[in-house]
Amino acid sequence: MQSEHFPGLERLSAFDATPRLRSEAIEALIDDGRRRAQTFVPRGGRIPSLVSTNPVLAHAALATVAERWLPGERRFCEWGSGFGIVACLARMAGFDACGIEQAPQLVEASRRLAADHRLDVCFHEGSYLPPGSHQRRVDRSLLAADLGFSMLDFDLVYVYPWPAERDVVAYLFREFARAGTLLLVYHGGARFELLQVG
Repeated sequence: MQSEHFPGLERLSAFDATPRLRSEAIEALIDDGRRRAQTFVPRGGRIPSLVSTNPVLAHAALATVAERWLPGERRFCEWGSGFGIVACLARMAGFDACGIEQAPQLVEASRRLAADHRLDVCFHEGSYLPPGSHQRRVDRSLLAADLGFSMLDFDLVYVYPWPAERDVVAYLFREFARAGTLLLVYHGGARFELLQVG
């Protein structure tokens, strides 16, 4: 079935995540990440366009995807990783995880969070939207130019996009992701959608 929000991508599942039992280490990461996010005030007082995923529900959604859809390769990338909590949760779920974030102060905060919890997660400063994305004119040869790797070279990509970004994300996946790449989208509340390139 095609996704109504991401044209051209196949919907594997749309579900409301239900909190799961969490280990002490996962609970500590979530609590610490929330505390740091609440007390974090960058210069200027706010971070433009920052929206945060509920980490308890993200943990549940990642566990669901890991159990049902990813028996082999587990390369994970969070687009717009913010404070890094979701990428850290992905690492704890067994993924080879990284995050991409534009705000340098958040990249630094994410790296500290991962290091303090002894998690091997890489956070990269930059945009997950390559030049030309909004005009649907991305040059394939330049996909890795800014970050040093393609933001689509993963088995599972996680994103919590603004509604206006959905068509852009769908375009990037349709045009450049390899067949079988999974996209896990958070829609807010408890709602997640798992999509795949056909």
